[in-house]
Amino acid sequence: MIIMINIQQLFDKRYSETEKKAEEIQFSDLSERIISASELTIKNFPKLKKVNISNVKSLTKLKIINCPQLVGINCQNNVLLTNLDLSECNELMKIQVSSNSLELIKLPTNSETLLYLEINDNNFPSQDLSFLTPYKNLEILDLGNNSNEERVKKGIYNRFCGGIKGTDIDSGLEYLPENLQRLNCLTGIRVEAKVKQIHAICGTSSANNSSFNFDREKYKKFRQEQKIKTEQEEIEKLWAKIQELNEQLTNSNSIIEEKDKKISKLISENEKVKEETKDLLSKKEEVEKELKEKIKKWRCRELEELNNKQSKDYIKERIDWKRSREELEQVIKGGGNKNQVLQQQVASYQDKLKTLQGDLQNNRSNYANFINKNLQIKEKEVEELKKLSKNLQNQVQISPK
Repeated sequence: MIIMINIQQLFDKRYSETEKKAEEIQFSDLSERIISASELTIKNFPKLKKVNISNVKSLTKLKIINCPQLVGINCQNNVLLTNLDLSECNELMKIQVSSNSLELIKLPTNSETLLYLEINDNNFPSQDLSFLTPYKNLEILDLGNNSNEERVKKGIYNRFCGGIKGTDIDSGLEYLPENLQRLNCLTGIRVEAKVKQIHAICGTSSANNSSFNFDREKYKKFRQEQKIKTEQEEIEKLWAKIQELNEQLTNSNSIIEEKDKKISKLISENEKVKEETKDLLSKKEEVEKELKEKIKKWRCRELEELNNKQSKDYIKERIDWKRSREELEQVIKGGGNKNQVLQQQVASYQDKLKTLQGDLQNNRSNYANFINKNLQIKEKEVEELKKLSKNLQNQVQISPK
């Protein structure tokens, strides 16, 4: 009876807790008869530096966790392996994972330490190589396909494309070194390989359909043509840039002229406003002067009228008093029998005199109040005119921008 166990169980049995201090793991060439297809997670090996897991035909997925000192992994010829997670292995320097069926690989998040990456002969879907952009310290990169016709017929091969065309190169020939002698490709197996376009440009046939030799003269001529083409493209770009700059300059000049016109107009308007302000200030001074003269004349006239009225009242009172005195003297001369009547008349005249004096005092007070009230009104009007003139002056003072 054959007992089927999965890879994880076998690994955990072989590397128990007592083996967690191991610096190297060798887990290869397992018998497929006793191993069921399964995943494997290697975790918590604090001193582990190297891992070799190859020729494990039932391994489908591999993940390595919490192995902080791991610097190298060899994981090749695992025909069912489609998924590899090395994202937490930030000290890795060398990764060899060729000849699997990988469709997805998660590389270390630390891009500084990785120097060697071998992912050729897998099954990566069509994608560009932007995932390799952070790994600027790479010294060796292998991501192509070898001439395994059986795998290619099954559709198991890398399909990288993009800026670096991977194994499907159809351009960039001008960047190859001049001493290049031979280029290997699958033109005989993969009839759709785009590298045939390079063969048509500067290749010569070889005995092996999977490769061709370079014609040095063709290659030299091609490089010269590419150089001329590149220079012409640069000239066209520069000319287009010059035309663009000329157009921008023309537009800028138009804008400057328009702004100059606006500035000139503003300056003219400002000068006009200054003249108007000057005229208004002159008129303001004339109005203030005229108003002061009118107030002065009005005050003089009011005082004159008041003095005249007071003088007339005083003269009238003096005349009445003189007349009363004369009448009194006549009564006295006429006899003492009229003394009582005289006293009554004197008392009456005294009362009348007091009344007249009171009326005179009230009239003087009323006239004084009237004059003061009118003066306050006029002064208030003058102040309002001054404020109005000042506000007008502030509004019209505009400087050019």
